[in-house]
Amino acid sequence: MVRRGSHPRLSVILVVEGSPSYAMRALESIQNQDLYDLQIVVVCRDAAPGVRHSLQVAADRDIHIDLINVEDAKRSACLRAGFAASRGSQIIAMNADEWFAPQSLSKMVDTACDTAADIVFPTVSLDRYDAHRERHSRVLDAASIVIEDKSSMVTGLPQLILGGLVAQVSGVMYSRPLFEACLSHGKAYRTVEFMAYALSQARCVFGLGDACSTRRHLSLQMPLIPPCMPGYPMTSERSTSLQTHSRKQIAVVGSSWQAKSSTLPDWSPASRICV
Repeated sequence: MVRRGSHPRLSVILVVEGSPSYAMRALESIQNQDLYDLQIVVVCRDAAPGVRHSLQVAADRDIHIDLINVEDAKRSACLRAGFAASRGSQIIAMNADEWFAPQSLSKMVDTACDTAADIVFPTVSLDRYDAHRERHSRVLDAASIVIEDKSSMVTGLPQLILGGLVAQVSGVMYSRPLFEACLSHGKAYRTVEFMAYALSQARCVFGLGDACSTRRHLSLQMPLIPPCMPGYPMTSERSTSLQTHSRKQIAVVGSSWQAKSSTLPDWSPASRICV
């Protein structure tokens, strides 16, 4: 069911696929925010009956929730269906493996309103649980991210890339026109290429240290594992892989900015910026 007729400040698109055990925690973290002018679009695809029932009960009790089903198997179908059902002037898309700390959304919306930012990054906590159920976290601090003009691009882009935030596409707040442009551009969501295009089109980018999202990671792929995380010692092979990955991200994001402004420095892999 999709409710029409209102234009909230923020629409959160929550994509639920399969039988994620944290789906309700993700939804409740949005419901428990102090932002009332909010729409929650829950997009289900192949959701387990138990998960689907819990989401339906929540939608029946909360007028802020719009619950829709998607059968299209295409990778971007859920996100596009969620955006089509959204009505907010700001957009956040997230999966069921992440959740927000209290008051985070209102702070992000207020920042977007006060600064006219097209993109607002929250601080991100990447959580991984080992075989002994011990949690290992890496915090990507967004507190000092400010890109307002060409001079701040030169310092802000390396900070985004080397700090890891450029890879955290979901959980980020985008202005509605920018998010729509990114979808129309055809870049796959949750990729560096998607964020690169978003950054190249954004007029103003801000980060918040006191707005936080947490993401649970089961994957052990290199880009998600920081060098200092317990249980993953820094070997020469790992160091080389991390450096190569960071240089590739610099090249992808930097080339998008160069297309926007020819006055920016060289951001190619062979440039002077290294890690």
